[in-house]
Amino acid sequence: MEQNGIGADDRSAVMQPALKLEGYCVKVEGEQFPLYSGSADYWRIPSKRWETILARIAGLGFRIVSVAIPWNVHEVASDLFDFGKTDKQRDIEAFLTLCRDKGLYAIVRLGPCLDAELNHYGFPKRLLYDPEIHAVSSYGTRVIIPAIPNPFPMPSYASEKFYDEVSKFFDAVCPIITRQLAPGGPIIGVHIDNDLPRIFLNGPFSADYSTHALRWYHEYLNSKYPSIGGLNRAYRTRYSRFTEIEPPRALAATEHEALPRYLDWMEFQEYYVGLALSVLTSLLWSRGVRGVLTLHNTRSTYPSLPLSVGRTEKELDIQGVGLYLGQSQYDRIRRGALYLSAVSRLPYISESGIGIWPWGPGLKPEDQQFAMVVALMYGFRGFNAHMLVGRDRWLGSPISEMGETDDANSAFLKRLLEVLNTVEFHTLQRNVPILLLRNFEYERLHRMCTNSTWLTHMLGIPDDVLLSNRTFSYTETIQKAYPALWDAYYWGLTLSKIPFAIGDSNMDLPSLNRYQALIIPSFDFMSDELQSKIMDFVERGGTAILGPELPYLGTDMRGCSVIIDRSGIKPTSTRRPLVGLHDPFTLVDNRIQAGNRPAGEVTQVSKGTIVYLGITLPPTLNRDEALEAETVITNSLKHLNLSAIGDAQNPSVDEIHWGVRAPTVIFQVNATNQPQSVTLNVAKRLIIRDLWTGEQLPDKGPQEIELQAHELRIFEVVR
Repeated sequence: MEQNGIGADDRSAVMQPALKLEGYCVKVEGEQFPLYSGSADYWRIPSKRWETILARIAGLGFRIVSVAIPWNVHEVASDLFDFGKTDKQRDIEAFLTLCRDKGLYAIVRLGPCLDAELNHYGFPKRLLYDPEIHAVSSYGTRVIIPAIPNPFPMPSYASEKFYDEVSKFFDAVCPIITRQLAPGGPIIGVHIDNDLPRIFLNGPFSADYSTHALRWYHEYLNSKYPSIGGLNRAYRTRYSRFTEIEPPRALAATEHEALPRYLDWMEFQEYYVGLALSVLTSLLWSRGVRGVLTLHNTRSTYPSLPLSVGRTEKELDIQGVGLYLGQSQYDRIRRGALYLSAVSRLPYISESGIGIWPWGPGLKPEDQQFAMVVALMYGFRGFNAHMLVGRDRWLGSPISEMGETDDANSAFLKRLLEVLNTVEFHTLQRNVPILLLRNFEYERLHRMCTNSTWLTHMLGIPDDVLLSNRTFSYTETIQKAYPALWDAYYWGLTLSKIPFAIGDSNMDLPSLNRYQALIIPSFDFMSDELQSKIMDFVERGGTAILGPELPYLGTDMRGCSVIIDRSGIKPTSTRRPLVGLHDPFTLVDNRIQAGNRPAGEVTQVSKGTIVYLGITLPPTLNRDEALEAETVITNSLKHLNLSAIGDAQNPSVDEIHWGVRAPTVIFQVNATNQPQSVTLNVAKRLIIRDLWTGEQLPDKGPQEIELQAHELRIFEVVR
């Protein structure tokens, strides 16, 4: 299995040849299977019930158990650990041996942060009150994690003493882990830490300003700029050493020339997360935990900065997400799946909620079942049922800690695994020609202009309400215009029914080249690297939709016009027309107009095409408001002759096809509150079977399907 990141070349020599990641599966000694797992906390389950619990898990069809190994459960006194010598319920090696005997593989969660509804998220209390380990706020105070029921100080993941303490735990537990690694033992993966980006404290100036973090900050700047002179040119400063530089502690800039320092601080936070994961991985590797999958997770289904999936997957194999959403949050599930499907090597739900913590969102079983299937429908290829086995501070698990089963949730999971295995879902592909790109350069700007905190999120206050209105002397208030235009394109694509995925600006050129077209909102600035990557994509035959501005500045806010220079396009007036009823969008002879006003052009560049849209679209918050955006997108892409998927007469029902060369599995979902009638269009000779019920539809060929509110159906095309 390939390892990336620090020490990758050294690690590759010691990888277990018997275990590797192959496609969307793990392959162990020639046997290949997808990552479908369920969580069980041995230390919460009476040891005499372990065998019964594991039999229940296997009986549902799972091959893998996710096992949390909490630091503060096993540390019974400072630097003194119990792994079953005095308390059999803590005997992790006995539990793992039993997993192997029952034919179950394991992914172990070693932390050091676990959450798992544990006090202090699994950290020993003594560690968190050591001032040498504290993360520091921009005010110079300790950062407090607002955990329920016990808030606690946040550790700095840049602190050397923090890693010294973690090393003591790893020294104690790793000999057990290494004895249980596959293929001799059941362990095929190690889950490292939990939601490391600030552990829910991810405001732009929240943390970490400790002396340890500032050392990392200076190292980051030194790695980004070839010399202090290069930094001074970008910052318009006269520093003599990198160590003189203080990070920003609040947004004070009013002109764009001052922004490089702030954008670097935003990017440093992504670097911080990646480096912390790299250090933790190296600590495990040096103790013999190697040759198995490495994973990390974030609570959000649709990850946002400072978590960069591409950056973390340079250090680990898989960046997973959490799924604690229901029917009313259909679009958030969809966005997360469309995004991970494009940027992750294995789109994986590390925590797919089955049941919920007592103070969590009020989700019913039908909410969570709906969410799991929607997530798979749009591109997740593996999941962990969290928590499969009941525990304290958790409600509604399919299996209780005494081995009793919840019929509804257990039956759902068993049937889901049967369906996925029947069609070998992990082997199927989806034809996706369009990539809607997230530009992290603009998202960093948006994030640093947002005054939201964990408290405002808890109170349900939208980020845009607290967003700064500063223009920084750009032609647009980019931090507001960018997400508005991006959402318009997202909903326009949704309404068009052209298959698409969501990518980001960290993707490399080979990854972008898998798509026929990129849609990328562009404004006054864009890095030389990203501008060049877009032009390379176009010149190799791709189509790029850009606008409303073509960038003329780089991220150092000095002149950079790669796209303009290589395409020869001259941007339109900064007074951009609003496309709508009074200014309809038209494309004639490669000239774009809104009403009678010039609004862009279509230009051939080498083998490809740039569609420059110098327009503004009306606010678009859902598919019902996306008609203008859909018109713009379909006209801009008409030269590609792309096919829509699903019933064009019913825009409220989404349809997704999975197959190899032709559709094998078809999902249809009605995410509305009203019943919907929709046509399932297939060739007249084909038979359709409802995969969930096993029933064959009465006729061959096209079928009229009735979908109730929030109903999702899965069909198999029988050839």
